[in-house]
Amino acid sequence: MAQDFQTRRILGSMGEHPENIRDEAQDAASALAPACDYATGCITCGDVAIALTVLRLDEGRGLALCADEDGRSETVEIDLVAPVAPGDRLLVHAGTAIARLTEEAPQ
Repeated sequence: MAQDFQTRRILGSMGEHPENIRDEAQDAASALAPACDYATGCITCGDVAIALTVLRLDEGRGLALCADEDGRSETVEIDLVAPVAPGDRLLVHAGTAIARLTEEAPQ
């Protein structure tokens, strides 16, 4: 009986159209789902995108040796933004270059 009451309450507030129920459920799920933003980083891996400068290339393997402003280096997959050249600035997330940085882009 409690289930019937709940069903009537939901249907009563939205009419008896299944698409209204689906839309409300999607809205509720979206409101509860965590989201990524620049302040907290990626909810999936806890990582953030960082700006790195290309030092050397290994084009055969689609990799570049890159460094940050403090000189820390890491190997980065570049297939998504290829071709790149030494000196290019890349936005890197989880070891993968996801965008090129331009002079107009925020640092």
